[in-house]
Amino acid sequence: MNTCPRCALINPPSAEVCDCGFRFTNQTAETIQAEMSAAEQSARRGLVRGLVVAAIGLVLSIISFIVTKPGGYFFVASGALVGGLGMAGRGWSKLIRLSQAKREGGLAHSDTSAGKER
Repeated sequence: MNTCPRCALINPPSAEVCDCGFRFTNQTAETIQAEMSAAEQSARRGLVRGLVVAAIGLVLSIISFIVTKPGGYFFVASGALVGGLGMAGRGWSKLIRLSQAKREGGLAHSDTSAGKER
């Protein structure tokens, strides 16, 4: 299995192009490393942004509950909570897939390994 260094999508060994457009054939180790680094940064940003959005939703919900008079209505920022946790989960999942691919050596093959596998 080939894990795309750009989007962390797992592709079959016979795939020449990932759905994101990354070409598996004729890639240098430097290109793969640069794509991997950019993907990790993107995943970390998504994780942090998601946690920030969820935290803002939680704070707004708590403030709404605190300022509501007894018997009154308060709101829960469920969109921010669910959306933020979804963003964070997506970033976390991508980080896990990328780290597993690094450990298992399942990254897209470079010029040297492409000849050996085919």
